[in-house]
Amino acid sequence: MSESPYAPPKAKVAETLPGLPLSTPLASGWARFGNYFLDWFFGWIFSWLLAVLAAMVLGALGNTTWNHNPWLNQLIGMALFTVYYLVFEGVFGWTPAKLITGTRVVDEAGCKPVFPKILGRSLARSVPLEPFSFLGATGIGWHDRWSGTRVVSIRRQSGPTLAESFQPDFRREKPSAQETAAAGPRWTPSDGPPAWCPNCGTQIPATVPKCGCGADFTSAEGWKPLAERPSSAA
Repeated sequence: MSESPYAPPKAKVAETLPGLPLSTPLASGWARFGNYFLDWFFGWIFSWLLAVLAAMVLGALGNTTWNHNPWLNQLIGMALFTVYYLVFEGVFGWTPAKLITGTRVVDEAGCKPVFPKILGRSLARSVPLEPFSFLGATGIGWHDRWSGTRVVSIRRQSGPTLAESFQPDFRREKPSAQETAAAGPRWTPSDGPPAWCPNCGTQIPATVPKCGCGADFTSAEGWKPLAERPSSAA
């Protein structure tokens, strides 16, 4: 039976839940700080509720000594915090803290990561000092890098983008804008008319990378052939 022409249009889930653009900015350091402390609070509440539920179930079964071992309690607490991230990031792509700060967990394509990636980033949080690894030069935590995920902001208007963060040279030391301006444009050979050396004023072919006086147009010193003879050499 054909569908009624008067029925409201239907959309596929994949069409209604598209990935974020690759130009979406990464979350700022302040947002990630907020996520850490807020998730610690919400995770503690989540873990406490699950622990109370587990105690009720085990008590009903007659086991009342399971919480007398401090090492076991520590392991249970770590496991419950892992479950906290698995549930929220695995199902929604965000935790309560990320919902408040307007940040999301995405993969390289800007989509909600698949469960193995969420599991990997959740387990990686147990590594000592890992929660502060995003304070490095890239602003990307170990659990982000190891799982191939990123935390982006849906409110931020500028900053390093999702696409840039997956580039091999992301956040490596690069010359500043002032250094680049001082160096001038790179030398490129030209078939144009002869040029003039800015150092000695000698007329030179536009195709030579160096002048006889030693001026190197390929260096970062800012030498470049001039279209007109410098007045100082007149």
